[in-house]
Amino acid sequence: MTASVPGTTGSRVRAVATSYKPRTEDAWGLVQHAGVPGAVWVIDGATPLGVADRVLGNAQVSHFAWALSEALTNHLAAVPGLPVRASVLGAVEASRADAARSFAARYPGATVPTATLALVLRHGPHLVAVTLGDSALWVETADGLRAVVDPQYVGNEDRALSRWRALVEDGMSTQRAYAEVLAGQAAARPLRNTPQGLWILGDSAEAAPHATVVTFAAAGPTRVVVAAIL
Repeated sequence: MTASVPGTTGSRVRAVATSYKPRTEDAWGLVQHAGVPGAVWVIDGATPLGVADRVLGNAQVSHFAWALSEALTNHLAAVPGLPVRASVLGAVEASRADAARSFAARYPGATVPTATLALVLRHGPHLVAVTLGDSALWVETADGLRAVVDPQYVGNEDRALSRWRALVEDGMSTQRAYAEVLAGQAAARPLRNTPQGLWILGDSAEAAPHATVVTFAAAGPTRVVVAAIL
C-alpha cells in the first residue's frame, strides 16, 4: 500500500496487491478522519513452517491477518491519546487480542498464527510509524526519505540466504539446502515471543511493547509506503 498524505491539500491512498488467491495471508487497512487518512497499515501473516495441511495452514493465517486488520480499524477509529507510544501500542495489543479471540472461535484448539505489522498514523502535526516484524515501512518528509525497521529482524533474510549458499557450495542439493534452512527456522520457533527469541504479533500479549515506534514532524507534503515483502 502506498499512501500520500499532503497535510493541507488533499490526500490520496493507493493500494496495490497481486495474488491469485481469493484471500491472501497479507492484509491492509485504512482509517480516515474527516476525509483525511488518519492511519494506514499492512499486515504480513507468517506462512506456517512444516504444517501437514498447507491449505488449512494458509487459511488460518489469512483469518488471523484479516481479523487483526479489522480490529485495527475499530481501535484506531479515534485519534490515539497521550502519551502517543503507550496509546498506539495499546490499540495494537487490543487489536491482537480481538484477532486471537476471533481465531480461537473459528479454529478451536489451533495455535494462533503470527503476523508482522507496519503502521503509520497521523497524530496532530506528527506522523507516528510503528513496525513489528520485517514488513517494509518508509516515510518521506521535507527532511528526506527514511526507512523504519524493527532491529530484531535486520539481516535475518541475508543470514538465511548465506546459510543456503554455504550448504550448496558444500555440495548439498538446492532443495535439501532449502529444507535445512527451513528446519533451522522451525527449531527457533519455540523461542518466539520470549526474551530469547523474536517478538511478533500472535498469541502473546507481551509482543506489542517490543514494536519500534518513530515520530516524524510532518507539517508539509508527506509520502508513506507500507508493504508486505514477498
